[in-house]
Amino acid sequence: MKGQEFVDEIQGRYPHLLEQLLSTSDTTGEENADPPIIHFGPGESSSEDAVMMNTPVVKSALEMGFNRDLVKQTVQSKILTTGENYKTVNDIVSALLNAEDEKREEEKEKQAEEMASDDLSLIRKNRMALFQQLTCVLPILDNLLKANVINKQEHDIIKQKTQIPLQARELIDTILVKGNAA
Repeated sequence: MKGQEFVDEIQGRYPHLLEQLLSTSDTTGEENADPPIIHFGPGESSSEDAVMMNTPVVKSALEMGFNRDLVKQTVQSKILTTGENYKTVNDIVSALLNAEDEKREEEKEKQAEEMASDDLSLIRKNRMALFQQLTCVLPILDNLLKANVINKQEHDIIKQKTQIPLQARELIDTILVKGNAA
């Protein structure tokens, strides 16, 4: 999603973003003359956490509705890699949007892994029924060889079995050993 659709989504999610960007990017020395009022979030007790999370830039990101833990993690990462906190709201918002995208991508990958794991569990649970019902082993075997899931030796060992149920048993056992690749 790029272009105008992306802009519309961000404006919808953060209706006051432009005002916050403009109001926090041009701070003068006298605006920061008073010491900041420090509000600890849940689980924040150290003064480093409080200082890190109470800059105007970070506060703006929190006011936009970003998850506090994600903001904290993103800020900590920035400080560890560069030695300093975010200087503009634009920079932190970009980093947070990237972090949210990465988090969503990780979730998708995790779900895909869980589904693949569930598939293997299903095969294990129904192994005996599969042995009895699988009647066309050779096309599956050939496809696994073409996809480089099994090698020529494994292919030939299964193919040499004289009875189809034995071929099916060997094929299913091989798939279970190979795991998600199969």
